[in-house]
Amino acid sequence: MGTNWDKQGNYQKYNSDGTTPITIVGSLANVESLGIDVASATEAVELTTGLLVDKTQLIIYPPVAGLIYWGSTETDLATNGAPLSAGDTPLEFNFAVAGGFPIYAVNDGASRNVRVVESK
Repeated sequence: MGTNWDKQGNYQKYNSDGTTPITIVGSLANVESLGIDVASATEAVELTTGLLVDKTQLIIYPPVAGLIYWGSTETDLATNGAPLSAGDTPLEFNFAVAGGFPIYAVNDGASRNVRVVESK
């Protein structure tokens, strides 16, 4: 994996194949990261410890095995949610309004650990 700083001072981390950079917007001093377990009950995917107030970015890395289903509402994600499978490119949400909006997830029948990164 390569890393780089772009011209705007944002930090980029590239996928192992050298494509599709993940960019941390803003200063690395305002980045929090934590592994969380996605349960069988739908819940918001966000940091519960060190939660950033007025975050402008949320990145969700896929589980090591299996998959999770995610969406913008809590309604029946197992049926209507979008899948995020092991080996997929991380999900990156950049919010125009500080604080963002919640992203919800549910597992595929087994507890799945995902890495969540928030920045502002």
